[in-house]
Amino acid sequence: MSLRSPTRITSTEAREFYQAAPQERVPQPPRTPPQHPGHNGGYTRGGAPDPGGSDHGDSDHGSNRGRDRGNHNHRPSAPREDRYRENTYETGDTRDPRASRSDFKLKRDDIGSFHPYYDDPADLGVVNDGKNIIYTDVHKFTKRIRTFTEDDFSQATEQQIIQFFPTLLGGAAVLWWSDELLDTRRRQLRSQGLESMLHALTNRFTPDAATATQSFNDAFLSLKEVAKDDSAISVFVQRKLRYARAMGILADDNTNWCGVMVQIWSSMELAIKQSLRAPSYFATLDDYMREI
Repeated sequence: MSLRSPTRITSTEAREFYQAAPQERVPQPPRTPPQHPGHNGGYTRGGAPDPGGSDHGDSDHGSNRGRDRGNHNHRPSAPREDRYRENTYETGDTRDPRASRSDFKLKRDDIGSFHPYYDDPADLGVVNDGKNIIYTDVHKFTKRIRTFTEDDFSQATEQQIIQFFPTLLGGAAVLWWSDELLDTRRRQLRSQGLESMLHALTNRFTPDAATATQSFNDAFLSLKEVAKDDSAISVFVQRKLRYARAMGILADDNTNWCGVMVQIWSSMELAIKQSLRAPSYFATLDDYMREI
């Protein structure tokens, strides 16, 4: 059929032209056969009810198809990775469960032992015999214990230390705990907590102030000693700090360290002081010890 005019087409001509022209076939989506529930909520592909429920039918998809199509409110389970992500990360708790120290088991070797009169040639207050750490300075020993009670699980850690506290003592210290103290006093200290036990131990084994003062004043570092041992300055300073703490002139938090360190620095030979800056140039004791 031809159109009458190339510029004007009536509705009748357009309809006749469209009907006469070959039509392009538009693909249609496949029709889904009607589904019928089986006895147990299952379906068959042909549309007939599955007499055996979801346990019959296609071996690959039968059970899942019956469960998914029969229960319209069923929510498909997430893949294994998604479930892990959902239960772990989407809750806002990103901590590794293994990072928790609530079940941390402290061992005796983690701390060391306190033996006040153990042979300490360098007089530093701590000795390593190659296997164990032995403290001869009660202040160093108690400070070591307190490092284990600084986290969120300190209460559980304190209970562990209280339980094996007597095994951390040696020599005169264990005799003090087992013989000098009465049973009632030991029970009292345990009930009062770890801090009370450490305080009693410190009071008993803090060196005599007069003896510590004498040792502090007599200690002197020569250039000859430094020439023999590269660590002589550090050892000398640590020893004098120990005496100062026993004397009571050095605070537990080292806030007055500079004044004490000036006295220690003054007890060195002039040649050493000329190469080692005075403590007043440094902000903290840690900074000064790194300089040494």
